[in-house]
Amino acid sequence: KSNLESRVVNTDRISEYQNAGFSVKALKLIYSKILDAQNKLKSNCNINAVVDGFLISMLEVKHKWK
Repeated sequence: KSNLESRVVNTDRISEYQNAGFSVKALKLIYSKILDAQNKLKSNCNINAVVDGFLISMLEVKHKWK
């Protein structure tokens, strides 16, 4: 196990995410993207722009950290 895998809280779900093509590193980075999107929405940013940006960044992270 890598250092990141040993720090995962919900270990019973990690295999589901990995089967969907997400590495542990990708999940960590996507979580930070989720927090960024939440902060933008709290700041009254345009919801369409936030969601579009989040989905694109999620796909980029997934592809980069296969």
